[in-house]
Amino acid sequence: MNKQPNKETGIEEWKGVGTVSNNYLLINNSEVKDVAHEIAEGTDLDWTEGKTFWDGKRFMYTLKTTESVGEVAVGDDVALGLQFWNSYDGSTSFSMRYMLYRLACLNGMTFNHEFQSHRFKHTPKSENWGEIINGHHDRIKGALKGDVKNVIAKMRNLTEVELDTNKLRKLRIMMPTIPVNTWGNIMDKFLLDEPKKTGWDMLNAATNVTWHKEKQNKATLDQNAVLTETIMEAFGYPEAYA
Repeated sequence: MNKQPNKETGIEEWKGVGTVSNNYLLINNSEVKDVAHEIAEGTDLDWTEGKTFWDGKRFMYTLKTTESVGEVAVGDDVALGLQFWNSYDGSTSFSMRYMLYRLACLNGMTFNHEFQSHRFKHTPKSENWGEIINGHHDRIKGALKGDVKNVIAKMRNLTEVELDTNKLRKLRIMMPTIPVNTWGNIMDKFLLDEPKKTGWDMLNAATNVTWHKEKQNKATLDQNAVLTETIMEAFGYPEAYA
């Protein structure tokens, strides 16, 4: 059950949002935030709240480090983010993913494949909860030394790639699921607002449009990951544009 406004009266009413199976881990969104902070507080990093999303069924909560974890270009740093998902209708499991935040503008850069995701099968009431939390602390430390460094290295490669018409065409072909209106907004941002026309500027235009959209939805957040990983796949490796 979840409180949602009645379309006719505007008054919030309790409504069912779905039925989940007996083996689905259903927890309150407030517990998700508690778990997020418990994981973050056990690391050697300082964290602050990032973006929160809630559409009545699915919940996303993010934390980001207050300090840089790497530099893409001179004076252009990124922070590590933790992205937590939950749902009341069973559409999204209680899970955590790593992400990056560009500190200059707080664009969130999310990923489907570059980092491992971690699905929670237990709650803070479980007997082995302490071991689970400690395991996440170790994973975060490992990610900073491995996957995060590798992703930032690919982003540095993006700064060396000047995008011409042919490269933009190649990129668009690689992302047929991105709606025309979203692509148009990204191109406006890229052509009119970005100081240069590199792969890094394209990534910033794409994440700015999808992360800071005024009326956010799950589809736009999913597009953020597709755009981030596809741009890096297309131009994040020197051999891809040699």
